[in-house]
Parts: sequence; C-alpha cells; structure tokens
Amino acid sequence: MKNYRAAILSFYEDRKSAGELSINLTYPTPAKLRDECFIRVKNGIKGNCLRIIKSFFEIPMEENLCSIRVKRFDVDKFKPLINFLKRGINTSEKNLELLAWLIGFNYQDDRELIHPSSGQYSNDRFTDAVAPVKFPKLLETSSSNMIKQVLVEYPSGVKLWVGGCDISLISQLIRL
Repeated sequence: MKNYRAAILSFYEDRKSAGELSINLTYPTPAKLRDECFIRVKNGIKGNCLRIIKSFFEIPMEENLCSIRVKRFDVDKFKPLINFLKRGINTSEKNLELLAWLIGFNYQDDRELIHPSSGQYSNDRFTDAVAPVKFPKLLETSSSNMIKQVLVEYPSGVKLWVGGCDISLISQLIRL
C-alpha cells in the first residue's frame, strides 16, 4: 500500500506539472475537491467506480447515487485528502481510491507494483501462495467505452475478472 500511495502522489504531481488537471485539482481545497466530485458525478459514472464513490460519500450500495448528496456532503471529509496531497500525510484506502478516480490514476501507472515486462506484481508483500496476477487487461464493451478489468488467477486454476477500480476487492482476493 505504501508504494500505491507514493505512485498516486507522483502521478498527481506529474499531471499537475503538465497542466492536465482541472483547476479544482490543481489548487485543491476541501470545497474544490467536493465540487470536482459533484461535477464528475453529475456527468455520470462509468465502469465499476460507483462503489468507490458510494463508499466515500457514505451512500449505501442499494441506494441510487444522487449528485445533490455529493454537493451537500461535509467538506471536512476532504481534509485528509488535502493533507495527503500537500503534506504527504497518510490517509485511508477509501480516500486514496477517490483521489485515484479524480485524477485518472490507473494500475498501469503504478510502475513499482507492476513488473514492466510481464505485467505481473513484483511487490514482495504478495506471497507465492497466489498465482501471478495479470494486470490490467482492457475489455472493449462498445466503441466509445472501455472498462478496465483485472484477471486474478489462483493456483487451483480459478480465474476471476474484477473491475479495475475496485482496489479493496482486488487486495482481498489476492490475500486469499
């Protein structure tokens, strides 16, 4: 997780330096991060990132995601993200997932976790008990929409496709 945090922060700094982020993300405040989430939610959520957003905004999975709930969300909940971005102070996994979603970070950008030639985990925090994880594979669902999927393959031969935005589920599956 330490490498993942560093990779997200590095990706954020690179995109910020390149001028590729919105003004809300370039000069973040808690209110600007909330506003950026509101804009993105209002424009629609693609792929499996709905779980990340509902988790952060404390919306039960069985309820619909309403942009008004995002707009009225307590801005103080974004302070840990600001502390992470500006001071490098650690934050929770759900905060990291939300930030990764906001800045467009994906697993291919995490060079320390993915071996460049094989596309498999090279991080020593994973044991040999789990078969190699092939990361990520793009599946085309339509000409305009790409959903990132991760294939988790166990020694028993069981293969499982998981949405690329669902990092906590992927983490749990790898530990099995």
